[in-house]
Amino acid sequence: MFISSIRVARNVRCSTRLLRPVTIPSYPLSLIRLNSTIQQSQQQEQQTSASESASSSPSSGAENDQGSSKFLGKTFQSPERELSIDEKYDLWLDAVKELRQELNSKPWNPETALAPPGQGRVNLLDSKHIDWTPTEEQIAEKEALSKKDLPLLNDEVVEHCINIIMRNGKKQQARKYLSQALYLIYLQLRTNPVLVLKDCLDKLGPLITTRTLKTGFAKNVTIPSPLNKKQRDRIAFTWMLEGSDKRASHDFSVRLSEEILSVHEGKSSGFEKRQQMHRAAALHRAFLKLN
Repeated sequence: MFISSIRVARNVRCSTRLLRPVTIPSYPLSLIRLNSTIQQSQQQEQQTSASESASSSPSSGAENDQGSSKFLGKTFQSPERELSIDEKYDLWLDAVKELRQELNSKPWNPETALAPPGQGRVNLLDSKHIDWTPTEEQIAEKEALSKKDLPLLNDEVVEHCINIIMRNGKKQQARKYLSQALYLIYLQLRTNPVLVLKDCLDKLGPLITTRTLKTGFAKNVTIPSPLNKKQRDRIAFTWMLEGSDKRASHDFSVRLSEEILSVHEGKSSGFEKRQQMHRAAALHRAFLKLN
C-alpha cells in the first residue's frame, strides 16, 4: 500500500511538471541589431506587428508585448528567472554562430552592412552627419603641431648606429637593442632620446686624426687629417660600445644606455681617447704641408 502511494505521488508530480509552461529565455538586448540587415528585418516585423495589434484589442496586444521579445526574426518568451552565466554564454555563442554563418554566406561590404534602415548604401568618408566641434585646447594643439616638421621615418644617424651595432647581418636585432637603450634614456631624462644621442656623438666625436703619408723614400710621414661628420660619429659610437662592454650589466641595452648617459654627463672614458687623438695630431703638425 505504501509503495503504491509513492508511485501515485510520483505520477502526479510528473504530470504537474509536464503541465508547467515552458519558457524560452530571451536573448540579451546587447545582441540586438548586430548589423543593418537584422535592423531592417526587425523594423519590418515591428511594422507588421503594430498593424496586427491595432486591429486587435489593445489589452491583448499589451499582454503579448510584455510576455515575448523578438530577435533575428524569432519570438521568445520573457524568462521568469534570471539567467545563469552558462546560459548567457550559450546565448552569446549561438548569436555569434548565426552572425558568422551570415557573414560567410556572402561577402561583407561595410558600405551596405553599416547603412541605416531604409538606405541601401552609405558613404563612409562623408562626415557631414557627425555633429562634432573641436574645443579650444584641441585647436591650439593643432596650431602648435602645424608649425613643426614631421619627423623622419628613418633617421640617418640612428641608422648609422644600428649598422655599427649589427653583427652577422641581424639588423632587426640591432635595431631592437638601440630602441631599448633610447627608451631607457627617455625614462631617465624625459627628453627626446634621439637628440640626446646626437648631442653625445657631437661631444665625443674627434675633430682630427692622423694618417700615414707615403713620401716615396725609406721613411713615411704621419700627418694630421680632418674628419667629416660621418667619420666622427662612427669613431664616437665605437668608443661608446667599447665603454659599454666594461659595464657590469648582462643586458646590452642597459649597458649602452648607461654609457650614453655618462657621455651626456661628461664622465665617459671616451673623452680621454679623444684628447689623445687630438694630442697626437698636434704633435705631427710639423709634417703638414699646406698648398
